Amino acid sequence: MLSFLPGWDARTGGQSEGPASGGTSLAVSGYGFDASEVFACVFSADGHALSSPAVVVSHDALRCDTPAWGSVYSATTLVLTITKLVSGTPEGIAFTNGGLAPVAILPSACSHATCLFDVYPSWSALSISAGPASGGTLVEVIKP
Repeated sequence: MLSFLPGWDARTGGQSEGPASGGTSLAVSGYGFDASEVFACVFSADGHALSSPAVVVSHDALRCDTPAWGSVYSATTLVLTITKLVSGTPEGIAFTNGGLAPVAILPSACSHATCLFDVYPSWSALSISAGPASGGTLVEVIKP
């Protein structure tokens, strides 16, 4: 019996950065995605990882939103991997980078068009709403 395994090769839609508060929608192109299976986008950096559910759009496309990385870690460049739930355990699926064979996902081998994503700091409020024109007022920036 011949089995076909899913794989992925690029992000589409041009999104290569977003706020550390998360919520940036990413499209992932690949092959062999089945809507009856469970996929996730995993974002990692410096030994830390956060994941978000991936929705199967078609047999060759997934969509996921970036997690709120900045609520736990500092803004940085993240490495994207895709996992599939197999017997209750997430397993990485092949990254082919547009070729036929799997390619190791390493920051040095990825690009912002494929498996790198930058998160930048974001803020939601200031501690004050006004101050004197002469300056000198301490302003506290509050994270989302």
